[in-house]
Amino acid sequence: MNIEKRGTIMNNALIRIILAMMLVFVPVSSIGAEIHVPLDQPTIQAGINAAVDGDTVVVADGTWSGAGNVELDFGGRNITVRSANGPAGCTIDCAAMGRAFTFHSGESREALVQGFTIINGGAAGGGAIDIDVADPSIIGNVFEDNLDSAIDTLDGGPLIHGNVFNDNAAPYGGSIMCDGGHGFWFYADIRNNEFNGSTALAGGAIYVVQSHPLIIGNTFTGNHVSGGIYSSSGGAVFVGSDSVPEIIGNSFIGNTAETYGGAVFVVNRSNDPYIASNVFEDNSAEQGGAVAAYHYALPRIVNNLFLANQAADIGGAVASIFHAEPTLVNNTMVGNSAVTGGGAVSAERQAEITLENCILYGNLAPAGGGPQMGVRNDSTITIGYSLVEGGAPGVFVSPNSTLAWGTAMINADPQFVSGAQGDHYLSQVAAGQGSDSPGLDAGGDTATAVGYVSEEVTVTLDQLTTRTDRVSDGGVVDLGYHYPAVAVQTVTADLQCSPPMGVLPFTTNIAVTMTNEDDMITRRMAGEIDLQPAAGGFINRWKAGFGNVGPGGQLAVSWNQNIPNLATLVGDNVFTLQAEDVTPAPYNQPPYFPSGDTDSSNCTVGGIAP
Repeated sequence: MNIEKRGTIMNNALIRIILAMMLVFVPVSSIGAEIHVPLDQPTIQAGINAAVDGDTVVVADGTWSGAGNVELDFGGRNITVRSANGPAGCTIDCAAMGRAFTFHSGESREALVQGFTIINGGAAGGGAIDIDVADPSIIGNVFEDNLDSAIDTLDGGPLIHGNVFNDNAAPYGGSIMCDGGHGFWFYADIRNNEFNGSTALAGGAIYVVQSHPLIIGNTFTGNHVSGGIYSSSGGAVFVGSDSVPEIIGNSFIGNTAETYGGAVFVVNRSNDPYIASNVFEDNSAEQGGAVAAYHYALPRIVNNLFLANQAADIGGAVASIFHAEPTLVNNTMVGNSAVTGGGAVSAERQAEITLENCILYGNLAPAGGGPQMGVRNDSTITIGYSLVEGGAPGVFVSPNSTLAWGTAMINADPQFVSGAQGDHYLSQVAAGQGSDSPGLDAGGDTATAVGYVSEEVTVTLDQLTTRTDRVSDGGVVDLGYHYPAVAVQTVTADLQCSPPMGVLPFTTNIAVTMTNEDDMITRRMAGEIDLQPAAGGFINRWKAGFGNVGPGGQLAVSWNQNIPNLATLVGDNVFTLQAEDVTPAPYNQPPYFPSGDTDSSNCTVGGIAP
């Protein structure tokens, strides 16, 4: 299968979009003035009113509620409103009486809300934040116990990054509603968030209609729908009319729907989304334990891993229903189950499914309707270049339905092996195993020709791997899911200063730790320190450590640093560690995987005048 392309290529981002969200509060810098609440202004709204474009309103720790601290309106200003120390210490309590923020005056992504915990929002249409024809940035916040969608965006393209959504609820989209209600497509960027325990009638976490959001690198856990539209569908994400989302590099774990799509539900003819490089595990529904396509939906489901999803009726992993026509390429489906039939995949009610380069193994249908696949009620499954346990007899085909069993089909043990990022790599002699998987070089095209190209992400499977040694796929594509070919992050940095304050002159201990996050390859780490004195400026960097670090190991050094009695050091002095993976090419063991990853950490030492 050739690469499918939609839109203009804007970015070539490798599978690093699968990064798990780490909620670390790092204030976004601003070149304007800082207005402190309550030091300079008594309320958050007063701080906003005093600001102009480019300013930052810094809110002190505490719980903020009542007049002037809820129903906050930027009024078209492109400013930053952030907490002083992150969401753990600063809460906006809407007290179920209204919402925290409203954006309705054309604000751009330069308008930023960062570092708050927002609770008990109760306003209709965006319990915590309402966005109407605006594009603000919502970064590093926690949303808990908000009603009618924590964030509701109508005709807007907000950037929603690095937030945590816990136990929010709404009729549609428990945490986020994306609605291009005036007939336009809007590009909300929803990335690296956590969605936990949200509930709705449809779209437990996110509901999409007439919109084109980017849903990338998020984690969806324990979200649920019941009692609603389409008999409650889309336990995590509901994709409705006139929408083309890109659902890429997410983890869907333990989400549930009463009827269709335990994790994702896609409906109606105009939908043509990518569902790519996701992991679906332990999701459940009546039909389509992980993903359901319904009523002429045409999702492209590429390079996903489906594990232990369950359907009470059909399609333990994926169900195509009522004229839907999904295409599945290079997916691995293991341990899924459907009581009635199609333990992994099912098509019913004049539906079609096309599969290529897939692995279906160890799936179950307790009632006997095809442990791997089931096709019934005048439907069609077309499959080629795939491994299906049990072969064609593992597929249930009802009268008036069709199984098109194509070229180069395999009935064998795929020989999965465990590696750095999971348990479904393919055994390969070249990677150190004793035999080659039958899925090796068994696909219908080259690895360079299989993948997906979209507005944001270009990935071909020659950039990814089925090998435990992380060598990328080449030549004829291997079957099934492909993992990232390099470690997601190879170096992390930590810097500690103790004591953190003293009367000048004094001595503080500076402790540097650099960790090799690669659990397979020895890496060479280098660290440098710079100092920003309290009076401003920088002191040139000096070496803080250099050496080879084994897999999972650490390079740790420390020393006692004299802080002299200088006027420039009275106040907060910031030491910053810059750590880098500088592994040479080649190092002393094959295979070599260069990274160039960097990380930083800082500590503050307060100097008190004698």
